[in-house]
Amino acid sequence: MIALPSLEQTKTALSVLGSVVIAASLITSLTPTPAPGSKLARIYRWIEIAALLFGRAKETGQLPATPQLDNALKTAIEVIEKPS
Repeated sequence: MIALPSLEQTKTALSVLGSVVIAASLITSLTPTPAPGSKLARIYRWIEIAALLFGRAKETGQLPATPQLDNALKTAIEVIEKPS
């Protein structure tokens, strides 16, 4: 017959599990995402899993292309720097 864990053991296990998730969440929120394919990215992926970050919950380490925003900012800077 299988013995069920006591209530005290269950509380301890849930406390440890919650602490691991909180610590991993703190690490992922305070550090930048490493570049894809690096050795650190492999370790970081496991930390993200421990933090329960799945899918697109965090950035990928690369900035998305924004040509329209880039052109708008370039135009705005040119207007500001243009002597009156």
